Amino acid sequence: MSLTKFSKIVFINLFLSIILWHVALCQDSNKGGILSQRPEVKGKVFGIIIGVSEYKELPKLNYADKDAIQFFNYLKKQQPISDTNNLYLFTNSNATRDIIVDKMYELSEKAIEGDKVYIYFSGHGDVEQIIKMENSLLLLSESPKKNYLRKSNSYLDIDVFRTFFKTWSEKKVKVVFICDACRAGNLVGGEEGRKNTIIGLQQSWNNEIKILSCQADEVSLESNKWGGGRGLFSYYLLLGLKGIADKDNNHLITLLELDRYLKEQ
Repeated sequence: MSLTKFSKIVFINLFLSIILWHVALCQDSNKGGILSQRPEVKGKVFGIIIGVSEYKELPKLNYADKDAIQFFNYLKKQQPISDTNNLYLFTNSNATRDIIVDKMYELSEKAIEGDKVYIYFSGHGDVEQIIKMENSLLLLSESPKKNYLRKSNSYLDIDVFRTFFKTWSEKKVKVVFICDACRAGNLVGGEEGRKNTIIGLQQSWNNEIKILSCQADEVSLESNKWGGGRGLFSYYLLLGLKGIADKDNNHLITLLELDRYLKEQ
């Protein structure tokens, strides 16, 4: 079987029938749940994919936007043509809070029971040093060097995701949140801010599945060593989803299989 055909089968099984319960792959609990169970379940697929490398004031990243583009392209290839119009990519200066929140609101009106929503973010993550972990922030292109909250269009905070995820969960819409938000970089929150960002993201919200790039004592890496220039997490995540993580070759990828594969890499 070709990799392309195999990846489509894996994707259908993995993404089109996700169990509605919270799992954070970066934690040690809740592992081993099967990401696929009922292939006959149908539903539309929505996705908001965000990647920011170009920051005006913060240290720039090299491949966060490329990682987002790669994931978007992968997601798009696995969907029927009718669903590809429900996938949205926002990178660098095009990724603003107003635009993204407006699109999340739009999805809240469209998505119904049985549908799936994927939120992917790659870029800087930090906390405002005064507020700390109570409101972790995913930083966008316009983020200032400090006092992030003074530019409300320059970040996405946990409360935004928690609110929308609750709305979708109540409608029995399945949610997958993939986040690679703690790449190396000297931000105002420092080491404490980086750790608290991850801790905030790890918290259980509303039955969403979370796939996070690292734990509180780890940093996400990026380098030209992977795929000609990629983030380490995103590079191996896609390889795993395309089938390499399927250790028992049954064309079904469990959370445990994906978690083990990512840790090995």
